[in-house]
Amino acid sequence: MNHDHNRCPHCGQVIDKREIALFKGMYEALAIAFDWCQGHKTYRFKTKDIRDMIGKNEYARFGDWVYFSGLVFKEEKWHYGLNMERVSEFLFKDRVITIAGWKDPLTGQFTPSRYGSKRQIPGLQEFLDSKQMYESRYTGAQLTLG
Repeated sequence: MNHDHNRCPHCGQVIDKREIALFKGMYEALAIAFDWCQGHKTYRFKTKDIRDMIGKNEYARFGDWVYFSGLVFKEEKWHYGLNMERVSEFLFKDRVITIAGWKDPLTGQFTPSRYGSKRQIPGLQEFLDSKQMYESRYTGAQLTLG
């Protein structure tokens, strides 16, 4: 799908904010990580520990969990930790968390845009275009060059 994007006049990089949103598969990957941690009596893991239990999309996007209400934190590349109490409340109760937001590629800042419980997380189909390809969502950015 062809989109007109705001681009840096120097390097050509897209400078529009990009939406990062949870989908059902990410919820399932979090549940698998939580079960793995409980089984190993820890709150820390490497993504390779759960790689064979989750899908490729979920594996590639697992790091996005760090943007969603402090359930997951990153210790170093591919090394994560879970706030077991918050994750448990999210998985087994109705804890409301950030479920979508916008990431600014210029500053790295994430701005939450939607909140909800696990029941409000959309399925992956809601993010696919007519050709069943993932469609990134962007919002315009204003570039100020100094």
